[in-house]
Amino acid sequence: MDFEKVLPPIISGFFAFGGAYLAIRSQRDNWLLQKRADVFSQFLTDFLEFRQEVVFTADDERLCIAQEKINTSANKVCLFLSKTTRKEFRDTFDEYMRFTPDFSKATNLIGIKESYAPKFELERNFQLIFERVLCGTRGNCSWLSFFRFKQKGMSE
Repeated sequence: MDFEKVLPPIISGFFAFGGAYLAIRSQRDNWLLQKRADVFSQFLTDFLEFRQEVVFTADDERLCIAQEKINTSANKVCLFLSKTTRKEFRDTFDEYMRFTPDFSKATNLIGIKESYAPKFELERNFQLIFERVLCGTRGNCSWLSFFRFKQKGMSE
């Protein structure tokens, strides 16, 4: 048996399987990144709807529906997070849901704004967690700067 004739097809077959594996892996990673982005985006949308219901609605039924929706979205988000990030997200979410502002020092508009500062910090933490998951620790998230979740006039 002549190895010079057998060896090139074996090597090319090996590289073909390696290339196919890398292509499938790359497609899977892109699919997973897209699904994560979709779920995180849906959470932020449900989160904004929940916030609006809390602020503008006196109807308990609508508030309960919004709370169920945000809880469902939070559970979906947890499916796409690692264990440590999931715990960080869950702690932030639970703390946000339990938050009540301290109006004891609020004598004017600035005092009211300061009493809500921890809540705004928790909202920023959601965005930071999502950016860290989508971009990784080494990634550049400059493309996400357009979609930043900010409180206009309230966060500064």
